[in-house]
Amino acid sequence: MRYWTAEDIFDVECPYCDAEIEFWKDEPVRLCSKCGVEVRNPRIDLGCAKWCKFAEECLGKNVEHLTVAAPIIERLRADVTKALADAPDRLALAEEVHTLADTLSAVDHEIDPRIVKCAALLLGASHDGQDLPEQAGLDPETADKVRQTIRDAQGVPPEDARETHIVHDALMIAQAQQASTPPNVEQLVAALVLDHARLLARHRFG
Repeated sequence: MRYWTAEDIFDVECPYCDAEIEFWKDEPVRLCSKCGVEVRNPRIDLGCAKWCKFAEECLGKNVEHLTVAAPIIERLRADVTKALADAPDRLALAEEVHTLADTLSAVDHEIDPRIVKCAALLLGASHDGQDLPEQAGLDPETADKVRQTIRDAQGVPPEDARETHIVHDALMIAQAQQASTPPNVEQLVAALVLDHARLLARHRFG
């Protein structure tokens, strides 16, 4: 039984259709009843996952990656913000690619959020990765995967590269948002890999 107050339940606007989705504070994702896409809880606190034996059952299979990812992403964001202090447009793009990648990744419970979020930030910042992932706390193997994702996301992503698909589509949508003229929606949608990314693009650009 949950002994919480009304403040522990809140509504979030679906990024795909604007419908209201009701979340409990500990729910990582919920299915939108209108469009049917899974949406991440933007206010979730994963602190309980560090000690609760039911964390995987409650929060999903990638809960370990999620709890490890949080401090790494914050350190990387700080490094990117410092590096782009004189380039506000690039910083804005990096943040938007990261936000979109986080939104799109809610649908896939098997991906590694460390790879998705680090690659999204660095690719949006026009950074090739170099040594920033390791400085932020990633192990060398995962850091190499981040750099590979950055390279692959700038072309046609390999079929089985799920993290790359998310980052690729997040970058394309973010660039379309920052463009000085509205995008050709059909061309943009055709260039996206993921079905829910296409849905998001149609919703944002009409």
